[in-house]
Amino acid sequence: MLSACASRSSFLSRQLFTLLTVFSLGLFTVSSAHAATYYVSNLGSNSNSGAQGSPFKTIQHAADVAKAGDTVIVAAGTYREAIKSKNDGTASARIRFVSEDAYNKTGKMGTKIISSGQNVSWMILGDFVDVEGFDVTAADNAHVGIGSYGNYTRIMYNYVHDYKMVGPCDSNGGAGINNMNYDSVGKEIIGNVVHSIGTNFLGSGEYCNQIHGIYHATRGGKVENNIVYNSASAGIHLWHAPANVSVTNNLSFSNRGAGLIFGCGDKPFVQCKNITVANNIFMNNGRFGIREYGNNDSSNRVLNNITYQNGGIEIEMKQGTASGNMTDTNPMLKNFQPGGGGDYTLAAGSPAMGKGINCGGCNIGPDSSIISPPPSGQLPAGGGAGGGGLGLGNCFK
Repeated sequence: MLSACASRSSFLSRQLFTLLTVFSLGLFTVSSAHAATYYVSNLGSNSNSGAQGSPFKTIQHAADVAKAGDTVIVAAGTYREAIKSKNDGTASARIRFVSEDAYNKTGKMGTKIISSGQNVSWMILGDFVDVEGFDVTAADNAHVGIGSYGNYTRIMYNYVHDYKMVGPCDSNGGAGINNMNYDSVGKEIIGNVVHSIGTNFLGSGEYCNQIHGIYHATRGGKVENNIVYNSASAGIHLWHAPANVSVTNNLSFSNRGAGLIFGCGDKPFVQCKNITVANNIFMNNGRFGIREYGNNDSSNRVLNNITYQNGGIEIEMKQGTASGNMTDTNPMLKNFQPGGGGDYTLAAGSPAMGKGINCGGCNIGPDSSIISPPPSGQLPAGGGAGGGGLGLGNCFK
């Protein structure tokens, strides 16, 4: 099922399990005759032009200025702000917010956003918007790291972590990454590392089933190649209206609830169809490995996943079908550490090798990877193929 993919990703911090920075070259093309590139730096000023030698000071100001086809490159540094990006891109001219390290593929994670005073650290309100390569956390009691209300948004290669969520466990809930707005469509959550979400509800205290690592509540789209751990409830949760969604090649572990819960329920009161869950590893979660529930039909599929040492039922299906899964099976990661900081690539002889499935419609073949490897020399020291660094290990072969 999963292969050693250190050639596509690696991790930087010895103390925290930090984010891979692997980028597809196709994301760097903007098809607009009037596209502009704006720059943001802590040393800049919002009265500047936004040119490389005259950068803006805040990401918010750049978000207010950027239009369809524009790219905003944010220099390394700490930005103490909450962001609302309201402007729309188009299918052929997306608006792209990207950290300087991500844009240059340095293998670092140097652009940090620390929000305060808002419930969402970065709220995407526009359509066709990308947010790539940021370290996102909150100084206070925010309940969402990156949240998307727009259509066809992409949240990629970010490191979202350490949200306390102090207060009652209620329907307001929370998530590290949250695809919201039940009427929106086509959103993608790819290649992120999300951990320690709802830390106030971790441990032996009150269990809160409203706080998750990744939450996807909308039609269409995908949740791919993410690592999620130490969430108050599910690592990945699909609910409300997630019909026609694929959940593939993720690693979800050490969450207090399930590795994955999926189904339709509550507003807008629709039936879930054509959800595909394939080629994932769910392990060491407190309750379920995979759980289907809610108002679903028989077209939902759970294919060729590994579940291991989850606290309750490994796989629970309601209306959908499950096949090719390996339950109670050790995936043999090189150095599994339940709190992060391990090497999550596969060891030699792993039962996951060679077991990926071409699930149809989710663009995953048994011998192909979703994300192209970075150019030679652009992985951090200790990473890369054959290296001793920390690796992702959530891609199938």
